[in-house]
Amino acid sequence: MNYHPGFALYQEVLRTPGHWREFLDLARRRQHEFRSWLQGERFGQVVFLGCGPQIGVAQSAAALTQPLARINTRSATPQDILFSELPPYDPRIKTLVVMLSRGGWSGSGLRALRLLRARDPRAVTLAITNQEGKISTECDRSICTSAYPDLSLSGVQANSLAILACWQLALWLSRRPEEPPALEPLGGESLTTVWARVRAWLRPSRPPRNLYLVSSTPIQGLAQSHGASCSTLSGIPTHASLYSGLALSTLPAHSAVVGLTCPSFLKAELAALERLPNSVRSASLGGEEQAAKVPILCPLENLADFNWALLAPPVITLLALACALQSGRNPDFRGAGQ
Repeated sequence: MNYHPGFALYQEVLRTPGHWREFLDLARRRQHEFRSWLQGERFGQVVFLGCGPQIGVAQSAAALTQPLARINTRSATPQDILFSELPPYDPRIKTLVVMLSRGGWSGSGLRALRLLRARDPRAVTLAITNQEGKISTECDRSICTSAYPDLSLSGVQANSLAILACWQLALWLSRRPEEPPALEPLGGESLTTVWARVRAWLRPSRPPRNLYLVSSTPIQGLAQSHGASCSTLSGIPTHASLYSGLALSTLPAHSAVVGLTCPSFLKAELAALERLPNSVRSASLGGEEQAAKVPILCPLENLADFNWALLAPPVITLLALACALQSGRNPDFRGAGQ
């Protein structure tokens, strides 16, 4: 079989929905354990502590969890604990600290965890990691999101599974009946459609000089996390911005702007994209194709904000792959001279 550049990364993205379903099977087997534990604790707030590449995931998890679980949430980094004498939350309220780590061995995350437990013994810790590590063993509880560690640079599996685990945690905290997410529309076939539309959107002209990922607050953290890996994979400078902070007049010519805003902010985002000058290409992840004046990359409608956040990492990775191939790069081999 002939090898095609980017084939490994493309297959990695298409396998992601299968990993989502495997994690949900694991969550169903452990739901009684976690529901009983969380109902007995009665937490007043949740802090998502992101380590390394998962700092942005923690930001999005906090924004998505608060309206679903109806509990105060915020995100923090290990540096917020290591370089401050006070914890980054109100210690008078019983707190659940969720440690998000891809490999479970973050040095700064471990130091922050130990310092946090020394300063606030009442805080309860939960580790959500893509593979078992020291952080998992030192936290009170742990969730390993996959039996197959994500060792790739893109992090598409680890980051999307972390969002899915935080959504499951929000359901357990809310004490609602089990509500499986609507993952059926987000299968490999939908991602294949997204890939075809991304290639068609980029193909008419040369690769963009800059790529801007425009989003709303629930997805901004994911856009920032994947923007860095997108730059590395594609070789194109990638920037993450809130759609409300997009300076239309200062965008360089031959740039490309992709809107990743979740449905509750979609109308305002599409209006911002439609005001871009002709020298800047623009597209939106979602929207009604008949009404939108910009290309729609994912023709799915009536998805919740959580589904949009789950879809963002694979779509950003497909964007990076398309830009890399258009620039003559092979994202499967990252090194000098490619």
